Amino acid sequence: TGHAVPQVKDLALEKEFTAQTRFLRPQFLAQTKSNNYLLNVMIAMESKAKGGAGYGIWVDEDDLVIEGAVCSVVFVTDELELITPRTDFERTALDGKTIERVLAIGKRMVAEGRLKSVQQRDVKATEVKSSLREMILVGGDTHFTPIGEWDGVPVGGGMSGAVGDVCNEIYQAVLDEMLQDQTDDSLHINIYETVSAAAS
Repeated sequence: TGHAVPQVKDLALEKEFTAQTRFLRPQFLAQTKSNNYLLNVMIAMESKAKGGAGYGIWVDEDDLVIEGAVCSVVFVTDELELITPRTDFERTALDGKTIERVLAIGKRMVAEGRLKSVQQRDVKATEVKSSLREMILVGGDTHFTPIGEWDGVPVGGGMSGAVGDVCNEIYQAVLDEMLQDQTDDSLHINIYETVSAAAS
C-alpha cells in the first residue's frame, strides 16, 4: 500500500531562520548522494534552537541562498515568479528529484497562465525577502514545508495566513504523480525524521 502522506489541508505554516554557522560542505560531498548528514544535523539543531521548523536556510558569504538541511528552497515572488537556487558543479547544493518535479509542474503552470516564470538561478536572500509571496521547503518526494516567517520577516500573509495557492497546487500535483508512480511497497526511509531526531 505504500507509505501514508499528509494532505494539503494538514500542512501548517512554519518559521525558519538563516543558519549563522557559515560553513558549507566540501564540494565532493555537495555533489554526492551519501549518508553523511552531519552538517545537515548541525544546521537543523541551530534552527530548532531558534524555534524554527528544524531545517534552517543555508546562505553563503555572498548572500546567496543554497538550500535547507536535506531539502531544497522554493520561492514564489509577488510577481508570480517561481525561483529556486541553481545547482551545478560550482555550487554546494545537491540537485534532487523532488525539485525537478516541482520545476516541471511550475512550467506547466506557466503554460496555463498561472505563473509568470520558473527560474533556477542565483537567489540573494536580502533581495528575495522583499518580494516573497510564498516560500516552500521541499524534498524526499512528499515532504513539503510551507514557511510563513523567515528570520522574523512575514512571508505572504505571515504566520496567520493560509498555505499559499501555488504551494497547494504543486504539493497536490506531486502527491498525484507519486501515487501514480507507486507500484510496490518499497521501503521508505524517512531521512527527515532521522535528522530531526538527531537534532532534538
